[in-house]
Amino acid sequence: REGNVANITEVYDPITDRWWKEVNIPTARLLPMAAAVKGKIYVIGGINAAGTALTENVEYNIATNAWTTKAPRPRAAGAALEVVWRDSLIYVMGGWDAVSTSGWTNVDIYDPFTNTWSAGTALPQNADMGGAAIIGDTIFIVNAVNRAGSACWLNLYKGAINPANPTQITWIQGPAFTTPTAICGAAALNGNVFWLGGFANLSSVTNQAWVYN
Repeated sequence: REGNVANITEVYDPITDRWWKEVNIPTARLLPMAAAVKGKIYVIGGINAAGTALTENVEYNIATNAWTTKAPRPRAAGAALEVVWRDSLIYVMGGWDAVSTSGWTNVDIYDPFTNTWSAGTALPQNADMGGAAIIGDTIFIVNAVNRAGSACWLNLYKGAINPANPTQITWIQGPAFTTPTAICGAAALNGNVFWLGGFANLSSVTNQAWVYN
């Protein structure tokens, strides 16, 4: 640990209902983004113990239990949203640099096979502290904070990825949230998008569970 920020790597096996530790991540951080592609885990950005946002991108190889430093994200941020498209590209969306009063609208796309970044179509508004999921070629943002407006996103947004050019995303406003919420858990399963818990209207912790078909 560094201060109250941890660098622990722990593994959970849902079949045996067991936890164990593996080699620590190189830099202690909070609010990072994490994604898995082809059996490797990528942890991107976050905020370190000194309160500084990170660009660092590290790869964890499950087979060798080893971390490797990869190409950094083009901007330093924690609390970004992320999805993986077709087990190939990692979309890191928005985030906060721990300094400014507004979050990012940038969409940075990481290709683990070429170890390169490219820019995607920007988000419709600033986003951090949110949740996203993907079904097929469509990204669903189901909660986020617009830090510039000091409020939760009011609507779900869908981002249609162009398979011929995955940097092109068409953002479409979806239905309004019954309760605008941020910092939720988000996942896609069986054609539905779920979001769980979070801070309702940025004011109170909630145990609500929502599903979007």
